[in-house]
Amino acid sequence: MAILENGNVKFLIGLAVGVLGVGVAREILPSFDGLGRPMAKATIKSGFKLFRWGQENMARFSEYVEDLIAEAGNELESESEKERQQSSSEDAPDRDFAKGA
Repeated sequence: MAILENGNVKFLIGLAVGVLGVGVAREILPSFDGLGRPMAKATIKSGFKLFRWGQENMARFSEYVEDLIAEAGNELESESEKERQQSSSEDAPDRDFAKGA
């Protein structure tokens, strides 16, 4: 394996494999000649379907998030209303104290 340690030999082996690959590709590719356009159309159709699916799911997700935001806002409002009621009842003078008990 000392021959393979030389950089020039590695380059020549890579070049030979590349040339061989191009030769094989020239023989195989004509059998796929009529598939280019139908495959491209199928890919585009799949892309459209995926895009529509993504739009639908994004709409569902955004509706879900909007509902969560509305629920959180309602909870905050009810909590602040409770706090206001508690603070107003604490600020009011005690009736027993006012009578001089």
